[in-house]
Amino acid sequence: MGNWKKDLLNELERLGEQEVRDRLQHIKYGDIGSPRYGIVERWLQSKDQSRRLKGKWHEKAWGKIVIGVIIGLILLAISLLINAYLTTAR
Repeated sequence: MGNWKKDLLNELERLGEQEVRDRLQHIKYGDIGSPRYGIVERWLQSKDQSRRLKGKWHEKAWGKIVIGVIIGLILLAISLLINAYLTTAR
């Protein structure tokens, strides 16, 4: 990778996603199709993809927690029913 590409990526990281999006709208990174514009666009796409993957991970984690709680409540209800049955059977 050329030095200008590394410098550009460092600048993008330093500026942050929102500032880069604003600058891209105002054609600060060259015309559409230029190498510089393409690198900026791919950098933004990688940020979007990273955010989507992170969101999916959180959704899966919460789903597993909810399922665990439901299973725990079902097991608690079963044990209470068994305990009640054994207590009244005596």
